[in-house]
Amino acid sequence: VGLSPSPCHERIQKLERSKIIQGYHARLDYRRLANYSFFVTLVKITNYTTVQVRAWERLVLDEPAVVEICSLLGETDYLLKIAARNIEDYQLIVEGLFRNHEFTVQFTTHAVSGELRSMPQAKLIDTCQPSRE
Repeated sequence: VGLSPSPCHERIQKLERSKIIQGYHARLDYRRLANYSFFVTLVKITNYTTVQVRAWERLVLDEPAVVEICSLLGETDYLLKIAARNIEDYQLIVEGLFRNHEFTVQFTTHAVSGELRSMPQAKLIDTCQPSRE
């Protein structure tokens, strides 16, 4: 960034205080860490109240096997990425997420066969820079 260490450190602290930098994380290769498979689950919820859905969202957020969750616009309401040891483990996780609710849940599961791109946020910032023409 063209700054000496002291001004660079001050800039980082300013970004942390303003919550632009929200933390520091290790990016793990789960497959090398343990024998995991990943499943993308598309979820559609019908016949619900906002209170019911918020409670379900908290349940999903508390489930450690759900490694990513996105709220979507359109026909599908949520996209979950779930890490499981095998299909039986995945089934138990999903049963825990979708049972005992007063609303109707439809979901579709896709087993992830490979990851072609997982873009780190730093690269995303580069793609959002205005062009310098």
